[in-house]
Amino acid sequence: MTSIRLPSAISVGILIAIFVGQGGCGFARKTVSIGVVSEGQGRQIAAYADLQPDTAPGKKADMVMAGTRIPVNVLTSKFGPVFRILLRAHDETFETEVYRSGPTAFSLSEAGGDVYSPDVDLIRFPMQVGDEWTWEGAVSSGGVRRKATARVKSTTANLYDNGVPMEAVRVDVALSLYSEGTKSPAARKLVFEFVPGKGIVRREFGDASVREPAQP
Repeated sequence: MTSIRLPSAISVGILIAIFVGQGGCGFARKTVSIGVVSEGQGRQIAAYADLQPDTAPGKKADMVMAGTRIPVNVLTSKFGPVFRILLRAHDETFETEVYRSGPTAFSLSEAGGDVYSPDVDLIRFPMQVGDEWTWEGAVSSGGVRRKATARVKSTTANLYDNGVPMEAVRVDVALSLYSEGTKSPAARKLVFEFVPGKGIVRREFGDASVREPAQP
């Protein structure tokens, strides 16, 4: 099983050490729908305006890596349908998230250095919370391209931001990555939690990288 590509071990070590010492242009890609697995009975998301998933999720966040919480600055940009989130700490870009926002779906293009082709639908317009669907394509990382499939499921979740409860739409992406010469695919899980009008407030890229609301 391969790990998500992150900054060098030296860079990560420096960032963690600093934290402890202080106290604490994309191109359009077609999204392919393989099929709806099941339809939900939850909240109706009829159109983009009901969720506004490409809203900037605040200017501050916490990155959690190997149990260490590191405060980061959140920078966002929009260029046509492409929405980017950059996480920076101590003058270094720590991680980049790339999404694509369109009239029928909000999709994942890149996560932690892994590029998805085609994009993976995270939110569809229209949909109901509880909907599930599948995806099939390829994941490229470090010059290596592998066949992949995924099952995407939406549910409701509760989040807290500075003690304030928020109801979120949670999307779990269960990935299977296939490599030549192996009998069983490698499994990876991605999680995205959307709050209406606040964007992706929390997300997980496997066990290696978690972004969540900054603690006071």
